Amino acid sequence: MTLNLELSGAASAEAVSLLTTQFGKLPGAYTAFLSKFDGLVPQDNAIAGTGHNDVGMTVRSFLLASAIPALASGVEALPQNCLPFAEDNSGNLFCIQPDHSITFWDHETGLLLPVAENFDDFLERLEPFDATTIEIDRSRIISAWIDPAFKSKLR
Repeated sequence: MTLNLELSGAASAEAVSLLTTQFGKLPGAYTAFLSKFDGLVPQDNAIAGTGHNDVGMTVRSFLLASAIPALASGVEALPQNCLPFAEDNSGNLFCIQPDHSITFWDHETGLLLPVAENFDDFLERLEPFDATTIEIDRSRIISAWIDPAFKSKLR
């Protein structure tokens, strides 16, 4: 993992126990992560090497272990055995599957996209992201619209 993660606190033993009861044996790497980074909000990031570059995967926050059981049962259309552990900026979820692989669940389409072989692999793919480093090829821009009220604030 190339992201610098700041300690955010440990999940309670009760929260981890509830996850185990609801989802079965948790990956050891995820349990270790919960012991230091429960509910972590990481720096701006991108997930490298997923093959889904058009989706622009990023982790906005890792979910609190204590909140996962209610979320998993309360989100309509979330696959039943999908253990959500993180969310992106659009309300989509990253999930641990029963085989411990990691998927991205798109809440608008219901698609599950493979992201990583396991939780360690997922963490290794997280990279810092700085939007100011993106270069736009202006020759490919056909048109653009800016709200006049917003444009006046730019001056």
